Amino acid sequence: MRLVRRSLLMLCLVMPVSAWAGTAKPQARIGELLVAAQTIEEATELEDGSKPRSDFHFVIVTGTITNVGKHALCANISAVLETTFNLQTYGSIHLNGRFTGLIHQMLPGEHANADFVFSVKDGVQPITLVVKQGRFQGCSTIERLPITNPQARISIESIDRKP
Repeated sequence: MRLVRRSLLMLCLVMPVSAWAGTAKPQARIGELLVAAQTIEEATELEDGSKPRSDFHFVIVTGTITNVGKHALCANISAVLETTFNLQTYGSIHLNGRFTGLIHQMLPGEHANADFVFSVKDGVQPITLVVKQGRFQGCSTIERLPITNPQARISIESIDRKP
C-alpha cells in the first residue's frame, strides 16, 4: 500500500498543470443542492426571439443543479449575476428547458440542466453567478431541512465561453 501511495504522489508531482486544466467546473452548494457552472454564452437574441434593450446583451450561463443529499428536495431558486463595475442583475432560470426556478421532488442523485439568462449592459464582464434560495429545503412540512448558507457563489470568470 505504501508503494502505491508514493507512486500516486510522484505522478501528481510530475504531471503538468495543463493535464488538470478543464477537469473541474466551478461549483458551490446550497444545502443539499450542488450548483455547477459549465459555459458562458453572449447573445443579442434568444431562441424565442427575445431581444435585450439597446446597449445591452444577454449572458447565458449553462450548468447543472444536482441533489447530493439523502432526501427528496423542493426549492424555489433565483439567480443574480455580479459583473465588473459592481453591477448586479437578476436573471431568469430555465430548468430542463422549462422557464422556472422551482425544483420539485428532485430525488437524491437527480440533476437538472440549468440555463441562467441575464440582460447585461454592454461593456461589462460577468464575474460571479449567485444562486439564492430560502432558508429551508424539503417537500413537506415534516421534512423541512434547514440550510445555513442560502446562496451559492460561483466565480465564472474562467469557465469556457461559447463563440
